[in-house]
Amino acid sequence: MFAAIQADAQQAAGAPIGFANPLLYAHHDSPMFHDVTDHPLGGTPVARVVSDVDDHGNALPGTATLITDGHDGALTATPGYDDVTGLGSPALGYLTAFSK
Repeated sequence: MFAAIQADAQQAAGAPIGFANPLLYAHHDSPMFHDVTDHPLGGTPVARVVSDVDDHGNALPGTATLITDGHDGALTATPGYDDVTGLGSPALGYLTAFSK
């Protein structure tokens, strides 16, 4: 999905963008990105039920695990850059940053 948005940004620019990483990281806290965190509802935890899987990634019938984002697992999506969501998701400002 990000590659498609990058192609849209290149089209908006009217020329090849080239290596975009320096621009992206320089604007990590700008309107170019939506910051994605484990707590999109503020302080309210978000939980989900997932099926347990076998060694091949197939769901095991009748099994389930409750996962609370930001509490279960080694990685958490914190405000700003993080190892789970990176810079976040592109916002409308992302396309306009590359337009002429």
